[in-house]
Amino acid sequence: MARKIQYYTRGKSGPKGPYSAREMKESIEGGALSAGAEYRTGADEEWQPIGRLKEQLAREEAAKGARKRAERIERAPDLVVPPRARIREAVGIVMLMALSTGGVLWLRRAERDKEMGKPCRIPEECHHGAACMLSMGPDRTLQPEGFCTFSCSDSSDCKGSMVCGESFEVGPQGARWDGMMGKSGRVCQKRR
Repeated sequence: MARKIQYYTRGKSGPKGPYSAREMKESIEGGALSAGAEYRTGADEEWQPIGRLKEQLAREEAAKGARKRAERIERAPDLVVPPRARIREAVGIVMLMALSTGGVLWLRRAERDKEMGKPCRIPEECHHGAACMLSMGPDRTLQPEGFCTFSCSDSSDCKGSMVCGESFEVGPQGARWDGMMGKSGRVCQKRR
C-alpha cells in the first residue's frame, strides 16, 4: 500500500503540519493559505511556493475529471455526445430541412409551370390550384377555349411566355380577360 504524502506549510506564523492532500486542497480552495505561503512534503527539504501546489492540484483534478468522462463513455458511448458533434448534427439537420423545403417548393413550382398555359374549357381541366382563363373575343363574347393560369403579384410569378395582368372576373367559370387593367384579381396571361 502506498504511503500517503504529508504536507507542511510555512507562512508568517512559522511552519505548520503535517496535513493530508485533502486538507491542503481544502485550505487552498477556502483561501486559508495566502499567495506568499510555502509548502513542502515530508520527504522534501526545500520549501516551494503554494502557487505551484495549486497548479499541481488543478492538473490532478482535471485528469481525474477526464478519467471519469472516459469511464462514462466506455460504459455508455451512445449517451455521451461531444459538443462539436452535437453542433455538426444540428447544422446537418437545419441544412436537411432547408434542402427539403427548397425541394418541395421547387417541385410545386415545376408542377405549376407544367400546368400554366395548358388549354382548358372548364375549371376542372386545370390542376394544382390553377384556374381556367377564358378570353373574350372582339365582339365581347366568351371564347370556348382558354388556358390554365395562376394568380400572381408580378410577372416573375409567371412562366417565361406569360405576364402578370388584371383579370376581369375570377369565379366558378374561371378567369377571363377583357383588356382593362385594375378591375379585380391579377393572373398570369399569355403575351399578346
